[in-house]
Amino acid sequence: MAKAKPSKDEPSIETQTILSQIEAIDKAARTPKLAALKREGPYSNIFKRWRYETEDLLIHYLGEKSVHTQRFRQLYWLDDVDYDDYNEDDEDRFRSTIDEAKIILECASVELARQSLANGKVTVNLPKGQFPIELERILNEIKVCANYGALTASVVMSRKAVEVAIHLRFAKEGKENMLLTGKGDTLGFENKIEIAQANGFLSPSKATQLKQVKWFGDSGAHSYKIVITQDDASNILALLRLSLEELFPA
Repeated sequence: MAKAKPSKDEPSIETQTILSQIEAIDKAARTPKLAALKREGPYSNIFKRWRYETEDLLIHYLGEKSVHTQRFRQLYWLDDVDYDDYNEDDEDRFRSTIDEAKIILECASVELARQSLANGKVTVNLPKGQFPIELERILNEIKVCANYGALTASVVMSRKAVEVAIHLRFAKEGKENMLLTGKGDTLGFENKIEIAQANGFLSPSKATQLKQVKWFGDSGAHSYKIVITQDDASNILALLRLSLEELFPA
């Protein structure tokens, strides 16, 4: 099936980075004026534009032979299903494909972060102005640590950032008491992550991955045997960004 060209009167999705594509498809799914994505699924011009722009970005940043590019291309995009035959089962498959595509993009973003490592430093790409001021201060410290190659410090601060972010999100919803025990003590970090998932603030995959942040943060702070590598820091900081964007969507 030939690629269908998006019509000029459809709103364009701005695409600047691999990570922005995750935000773009999520935004398209929840924005009323882009309801065609929900109504027409893979046949909507807004989705077709997103799909081909995403593929072009993967090729541009990682190359045609990249495993991420190949996995994205091999997803089941329902190209063989006619519009008139599109049913609820196909819609479920389409949603699953979108979820798989987002996982591929997350993995691709980690790969890009690894490629940006140089001279013991880690490139940090955290959006400004999207988070509460209390969290922004911590993120600024993380950026300073990473830019100067203080990898252990940046990872330990990442653990703090996640915990503070969870508290702030629950406080925003007036549910901060859910993070306390019956005696009024603060719950442990893993319990907070699980409760954030149960309340829909974190996806199951992020909740599972965030336990890595806890382990690295605790080990970096308390164990002299653990050495935080550039790859470790890069992966943790990429995960930090994606997790904070779930907790505080734009």
